Amino acid sequence: EKDKKQLTNPEKIWSVKLHFDLETYGKLTAYATLRGKRMAATLWASHTATAKLVSIELDKMSETFSRLGLTVQSLQCNVGEPPDLDPNSGINLLDVKT
Repeated sequence: EKDKKQLTNPEKIWSVKLHFDLETYGKLTAYATLRGKRMAATLWASHTATAKLVSIELDKMSETFSRLGLTVQSLQCNVGEPPDLDPNSGINLLDVKT
């Protein structure tokens, strides 16, 4: 059952989980969420060096999204593996209650 706030807010929430095998750079996993014109993404790199390379590019990525008219709320890259999630569930990177 949806609450009244959800019924009056027609914005769709899109989430995507991507996995990349970058061979010598290791594995890279990304979770991204888009709600209206707000977006957030968290990436996990299996190698520290890869996480550093990705982190260096996050400011440019944020600028590109902003030029496309999106409000970037969060972009970050972590070292390691993302948390295990039920395939039918997800993680909310944006506040979906406002």
